Amino acid sequence: MTAKTKLWKNMIICLTTKNAFFIVTFLVIVGTSSAFSQANNNGKKLSHFLEKNGYIAIKLEKYRTGHLYTEVTMNGVIGRFIVDSGAGATILEEKRKDKFNIVATPSELKGTGAGGSGIATQSSTNNKLIINGYASDNFTVMLMNLDHINTAFKELGMEEVDGVLGADILLLGQAIIDYPNMILYLKK
Repeated sequence: MTAKTKLWKNMIICLTTKNAFFIVTFLVIVGTSSAFSQANNNGKKLSHFLEKNGYIAIKLEKYRTGHLYTEVTMNGVIGRFIVDSGAGATILEEKRKDKFNIVATPSELKGTGAGGSGIATQSSTNNKLIINGYASDNFTVMLMNLDHINTAFKELGMEEVDGVLGADILLLGQAIIDYPNMILYLKK
């Protein structure tokens, strides 16, 4: 047995359970801190690369239900919109059309989703949409009843949403979502 092996064997024997716990905890903290630091550095690299290539960073927030949301300004009015890449269109809660200065006409399209299917919709064109510097001047938004979402949020003690930011704007803006850093990037 080498001197190094004997030293390690003696150190292991001398360790109490309490000391071993603190050492393992220390190693886990150091490893987690290193991983977080690396992820944060990768996020900075990604941010720099995307902003250099014409993308705008938009901070996302997360409800305790896991839904991601951000502030959206439509026709000069700020609202809270869930980010939903599975929603085919950006939706505004129909009861908020006056708040957002929306002029809408009935649509033949029927809405579907977690709230059911066959939901009546309205359509509104020529809206100005701004998300932290990303802008669309001639934006079409669909209006639909979002009671199923807002009732659930209210029951959980969470703030209601004004709408859903859908795949239409995410595709138009060539969206990239940096989940570890909670940032949505849209190309100008």
